[in-house]
Amino acid sequence: TGIKDGATWLHRGGEISKYLLLNYLALTDQDLVLTDFALLDAVRNFTLGIYIDRASRVGEILSMIEKSCHCFFSTDRETGKIRVRIYQEPNPADTGKAVLNSDNLFDFSVETEDNLAYEVNVSYAKDQDSGESRQVSRVNLQSVYINDNEEGINVETYLVYKADAAALADILIPFHSKPRLVVKSETHI
Repeated sequence: TGIKDGATWLHRGGEISKYLLLNYLALTDQDLVLTDFALLDAVRNFTLGIYIDRASRVGEILSMIEKSCHCFFSTDRETGKIRVRIYQEPNPADTGKAVLNSDNLFDFSVETEDNLAYEVNVSYAKDQDSGESRQVSRVNLQSVYINDNEEGINVETYLVYKADAAALADILIPFHSKPRLVVKSETHI
């Protein structure tokens, strides 16, 4: 499982994505915020299994790593470096505010997104020949009483082990247990 870098197997999301960016997109260490990739592996210590053939696209693989580790890749606005950020529940004590004004904000709207789901299903241990994978499910009891939403969220991943899939499902359940405000806008920064 994982990706082989010379004689070393890579199994974690941060090390695999770093390897792909450096070896397939010809970036250098100076193009990445290396501490972000190390932090991803420390916080989401999941074992990934990825099959790469010549038809595989780096963007598709990075997207699956994002799903597998509940993270996202971005570009630092000031340095231009590639970052990887970990989704986390907001801290209620955090009072940080974004500075948006009429000079950089257009077509502003706020909507309530009812993202409650009865169940989160996380796939793992995908067989590359058959395409079959195993699944771990977590039931969101709160959503049953709030809106009777019987739909589940299905997350396809590169995870190898059931314990990692269960940990990811436990991370995802809070994100689907309460409505969220979604701010949509066009900005020019």
